[in-house]
Amino acid sequence: RSVVLSGGVYPLANGTSFTIRPLKIQLPKVDQWTLAIQQGYRNTTFEIAYVGNYAERTYPGTAFGYNINIPHLPSTPADLANQAARRPLFNKFNNNGIVCCNTTVSSTAPAATENYNGLQTKVVQRFHNNVTLQANYTWSKAMNYADPYFVWDRSVNHSRNDLNRTNVFNLFGAYDLPFGKGKAFLKNDGAMNYIVGGWRLSGDSTWMSGLPFTPTYAECASDQDVDTSGIDCRPNGSANGFARGAQALNPAKHSVVYFTPVAPLTGSGTPSGPFQRPAFGTFGNIGRNSLIGPTEFLADAALIKRFVLPEHLTGQFQFQAFNVFNHPALAVPANKCIDCTTGTPGQITSLDPNVGMRQLQFAFRIEF
Repeated sequence: RSVVLSGGVYPLANGTSFTIRPLKIQLPKVDQWTLAIQQGYRNTTFEIAYVGNYAERTYPGTAFGYNINIPHLPSTPADLANQAARRPLFNKFNNNGIVCCNTTVSSTAPAATENYNGLQTKVVQRFHNNVTLQANYTWSKAMNYADPYFVWDRSVNHSRNDLNRTNVFNLFGAYDLPFGKGKAFLKNDGAMNYIVGGWRLSGDSTWMSGLPFTPTYAECASDQDVDTSGIDCRPNGSANGFARGAQALNPAKHSVVYFTPVAPLTGSGTPSGPFQRPAFGTFGNIGRNSLIGPTEFLADAALIKRFVLPEHLTGQFQFQAFNVFNHPALAVPANKCIDCTTGTPGQITSLDPNVGMRQLQFAFRIEF
């Protein structure tokens, strides 16, 4: 138990994780820039834009703070037995016999940066028969840093962020049905117009490339102890030659095979498929977020009926179907180990939490 010293100083002891902050924390700063060109020709509009930003004073990754007392990589196998001695703050403080620090010290000082570069294109076509089509395509690259080795070498985990989808294509269409007052068919005013007029049918579909993830290998704990199961537990090699693709659902295991593990990486430099085991005390060169998960395709549809109400009010009935084809949006594999022989490596066992299965929605609104 630590004792508060004179002057109200509370000594930090070994075995205690704590969080520190600077005396002054500056707010994040984001610079943004856009260059767009738009051209119209008859009923068609074209637009192309470059969008970019640069953020300063952020945190590495998506978590609050980062560990400034992470041990550096071991030099010899003997170092694995004494991880604490490789921490930069180990035995740096001694308050009347209370020694610190042999475990995590989290800093809340925002010390990282992020950037985004994107190409955005849009084409809008309006037809004479009350049909509108719009197509959008975005290519993007969002880069950030990540812990846990940030304090020693920021470049180790500098890559695309975890939510970056490189390609996104969206197609939207809307059609005002040709019935009712002012339309081509059944254009009589009165009760018939309230039934058949004012209907709009719309739909959109979106195709997105998959989310990135980081491959790991089973023998990592024998080569380094900084991160033995996360983003720093990476093999050498290239992701380009590694076959990936979502296969059919296994109804017994409720899983989808996305990749098949290679043979174990038994020795340093030993190849297995497109991978090799890193040398002792190093991180693999394959890079964080170098593999891409399954693509996603989603489609929504809506049927909307507008009608006039008394007192200059407008009513609207809506029927909307989200993910109308009930297409499952697969997550990335939970077990990302490329050479494991146990567990469920390469298998997808869950769905993207941000995308639901088919949902039907009825709504009524009044506009005034």
